Amino acid sequence: MTSSNVSAFESTGRANEAAHTSYLRPAALHGAVARTRGGTPRELGTVRAEEGPPQDSPRIVIAVHQAAARFGIRLTLERAGFVIVAESVTADEAAALATASRPDACLIDVGLPGGGIAAARTISARAPQTALVMLSATLTEDDLLAAVSAGASGYLPATIDPERLPVVLRAVLTGETAIPRAMGQRLLEEIRWRRNGASPRDLRGCEISLTPRETQILQLTGDDMSTRDIAAWLGISEITVRRHVSAALRKLAVPDRQAAVRALHQLRSRRREDVQTSMVRGG
Repeated sequence: MTSSNVSAFESTGRANEAAHTSYLRPAALHGAVARTRGGTPRELGTVRAEEGPPQDSPRIVIAVHQAAARFGIRLTLERAGFVIVAESVTADEAAALATASRPDACLIDVGLPGGGIAAARTISARAPQTALVMLSATLTEDDLLAAVSAGASGYLPATIDPERLPVVLRAVLTGETAIPRAMGQRLLEEIRWRRNGASPRDLRGCEISLTPRETQILQLTGDDMSTRDIAAWLGISEITVRRHVSAALRKLAVPDRQAAVRALHQLRSRRREDVQTSMVRGG
C-alpha cells in the first residue's frame, strides 16, 4: 500500500509508535517461536509481549508490509477488543504465521511482497477456518475476483476509516461478506457468467464449448497459479491439468496459456455487453 492510501492508519501508527516501542517484541519469522511466561510456545513472528484480552476475543494476523500502517491497524483493532497474535511483511510469512497460529481472521495487503492474493490462497487451503480480508490500495475488478476466488470474505480499500475496520471485521467473522457496494454488481455478473460459462461466445460470434473445468483452470491460471498449484487446489493430477489446458487452447485457437487467459477475459467482456444489450432491448 502506498503512503497516500494508508494515511489514516499511518497517522495513528506514527503518533503512537514512540510511546509503544516496548509493546511488541520481535521473534525470527522463520522457525522461531515466542514463548509465554510459562515457557510454552505461543506464536510465530512478531507477537504480543504481555498477556492479552480474554480468550474469546477475535484473534487476528496482520499481513501489511508498511510498518506505520501495520502499527496503526494494530492499535485500532486492539482498542476495539481484538487480539493481534502475529504480524507479517511478506506473503510467505503470512502463510506460515496463519498456518501456525490458526487465527480467526487474517488481514492481508493485496500488494504484500510475494503477492497478497497468493498468500490468501495458501492460507485458505491450509487454514480454511480463518476468515480472509484483503486491503487494496487500488480497488480493481480483477483483484476483487482473484481475492474471492482465493477464499477471501472481504475486499476493502486501504483508505477505509479506521473506526469502520473493526465493525467490518466483526461482520466478516459472523459470516458476512465485505466488499464495496459499487463492486457488488460486478461480482454478481461473474457468478452468473461462471454458472453459465460452459458455452461463451467468442469474438467471431461462434460458440466455444469450454467445459466448466477448462474454464476453472484458465481462471486459476489467470490468478498466477502454476500447474502444480492448480492440481493441488483441485485435487487432480498435473497431467489432467495439462490436458484441460491443451483442450482449451485448441477450442480458443490460441498458442499459449497467457493468450487463453486474455481470450477468456475478452469472452467475459463480450458476455457482459450482450447481457447489457439484452436488458436495454427488454426495457
